[in-house]
Amino acid sequence: MGQRLVVAAILVALSALGCETPAPACPPGMADNRPRTARLLALLKSTADGHKLLREPPRRYRVCYGQGQREAGVTALRQLLLPTATSDPVAAAKIAHLLTHLQLGQPFDPRSSAPCGPRLARARQLEQHAHALENRIRAALGAPPLPPSSVDSLMHQYAARCADGPSR
Repeated sequence: MGQRLVVAAILVALSALGCETPAPACPPGMADNRPRTARLLALLKSTADGHKLLREPPRRYRVCYGQGQREAGVTALRQLLLPTATSDPVAAAKIAHLLTHLQLGQPFDPRSSAPCGPRLARARQLEQHAHALENRIRAALGAPPLPPSSVDSLMHQYAARCADGPSR
């Protein structure tokens, strides 16, 4: 009994200090590659924007890599999903983009029943911010910019999902 109390006290103390458990394991077909993630975060931190972003990174996230993953994204479980084949400069910039979504909120919640107009306006604002950050970091790392139509392409996807109504 005494040992359980000690463990509970330690967990409470860690919680009070802001320490948290990591995000859940990567989804099936994806892998957690900690050495690569450390390398990418160091690369990201070497840029002015990345250094600023990582001063107060979001808590509890995991970077997951997948061979079959074609696009990057963030899950509700705070997993950052990246294609394995992405070059380090592009992947580091994409991590910054995805961390921005963790800090500021997901750009689009398909489960929301709020009117489409305000949801899409907020999504556009958040995506423009994240894409601008990603492009600045890409430039600093010598990687090519995102296509100019990348925000519009996402907005078309969000609008279609919004028109379909809330998903549960």
